[in-house]
Amino acid sequence: FERLSFRKTGSGVYRTLVFDARGTTLADVHRFCVNSCSRENCCDGFILNQNVLNG
Repeated sequence: FERLSFRKTGSGVYRTLVFDARGTTLADVHRFCVNSCSRENCCDGFILNQNVLNG
């Protein structure tokens, strides 16, 4: 994975998905996003964000 500098996203429709970290690796989630985007004609990319929560 490559960390990119922060950029503004364009307007559009976004779908939020949450994955349980206990059973999923970052590579698994990235692969899921790539595969999902490739099936959608209107998808031109995705934003993958990892949040670490305590509690």
